Amino acid sequence: PVGRPDKPQVEWSDEAGTTGWYLYNIESAEVIEDPARIIELIRSIPSTPRVVAESQEVLIEARAAVQRHIRNTYLKAAQAPVGVEAKLKAWLSMR
Repeated sequence: PVGRPDKPQVEWSDEAGTTGWYLYNIESAEVIEDPARIIELIRSIPSTPRVVAESQEVLIEARAAVQRHIRNTYLKAAQAPVGVEAKLKAWLSMR
């Protein structure tokens, strides 16, 4: 997410913002924010096969669910100005 809720006079921008980790569990529709929990769920070894197991429609909905979660939690709590949106910097799909 972007912004500086601690310094409202600073313009909201990627450079001034914070970074969050989010994992969307497709089976439970849960968004997980705790990096320690996320790393345990995504940990793998170099020989772990890399494949996309979900359809494009499922992945689009997963991304939208995370964006809604950020908007309804962080951005609302930070009182982000209208039009400020979170910026996805990386994406991982796993099964």
